[in-house]
Order: sequence, then C-alpha cells, then structure tokens
Amino acid sequence: MSLNTTTLFEGEYAAIPALMRDGIMRWVTEGVKPGSFLWAIICNDLRVAIAAADEENLALLPLYVRWFHWQCPAGVSGSPEAAAWHRASRQPAGAVKSE
Repeated sequence: MSLNTTTLFEGEYAAIPALMRDGIMRWVTEGVKPGSFLWAIICNDLRVAIAAADEENLALLPLYVRWFHWQCPAGVSGSPEAAAWHRASRQPAGAVKSE
C-alpha cells in the first residue's frame, strides 16, 4: 500500500503529532498494532481512547476520529473486526505480528 503521507496530514490534520503519524502509518501500511490510544480509536472504542489519551491527544481526539473516517483507507479501522482483518491482511503467510 503506497500512501502519500504529505497529503494525508495536510490542513487541519497537520496538528496530529509526528510521533502519532508514524504509528498511524505503520498501522495502515504494515498492520503494526499501535499503542492503546490509537488502537482504541482504530477499534472505535472512544471510552478507552479517552482513558488512554494524554492531555495533548485528548484535546485532538475529534481530529483523530475525523482522520480515520475521512483520510484512512477503507477497511483499516472502525471496529475490532475490521482491525483484525486489516492486521491479518498485512502479515506474510505464517507470520505473527508482535503486540
């Protein structure tokens, strides 16, 4: 999956911290499970996302939700089932991704 990270994080999405962008892109392109905050957003569990967020990311939570809704490729997020499917689809046959 080839994505232009420059255009994915333009405009309002430029406020997403670079470290978080890296975790997002590793998830989207490689299926590498991110930390608990991003994972909760990916699985559409906002209660856990709020509990896991630091102050900066808590303030940006609506922005992350919009990013995953409007910028993220289809099937990459939205539910635990979608996340599991995406993660499995990024693994070579027989490989197991570490948590």
